[in-house]
Amino acid sequence: MTADRDDRAPIHVGWKTRLGLFVYRYLFDPLIGAIVALFQFVFVTVDKLRGYDPEPLDPAAELRDARCANRIDPTAVPEPFRALVPLASYWGIGDDAIRGDAVDAASATDRQALVDALAGKVAAIDAWILSFDEGQMSDEAEAFMYLLEAVEEMGLDLR
Repeated sequence: MTADRDDRAPIHVGWKTRLGLFVYRYLFDPLIGAIVALFQFVFVTVDKLRGYDPEPLDPAAELRDARCANRIDPTAVPEPFRALVPLASYWGIGDDAIRGDAVDAASATDRQALVDALAGKVAAIDAWILSFDEGQMSDEAEAFMYLLEAVEEMGLDLR
């Protein structure tokens, strides 16, 4: 059987095929999509009512939320380190993945600001952090510990 048909010629399909394509394209496919969306809405609503947020945040929102949750009481920080509280709030993120994203996004200016601010203070900060018994570290000391981890992850050698 040879194909004598011109490729530019219109293709004629029967009315049953056209009706089937119409039903699928304009009725069935959107109906399935609407049903799936309805189930997703119900499940997400029930989860939210129970206090669980099933939708993952985007990395920027996760980083913003981690920094907002990182509250440090300056009076709980030794006097020599109080000037570093903003840096500990900004970089002292406990979640390794989120902190890693922040480290990856750090500019050369951010890195230099850390080097300048922490120069000569790392050993004293380490001593303060190690002064806590295991499991008794304050939130402020944890933030400073994670700040130093961020510095190490950036490859900045301040010791």
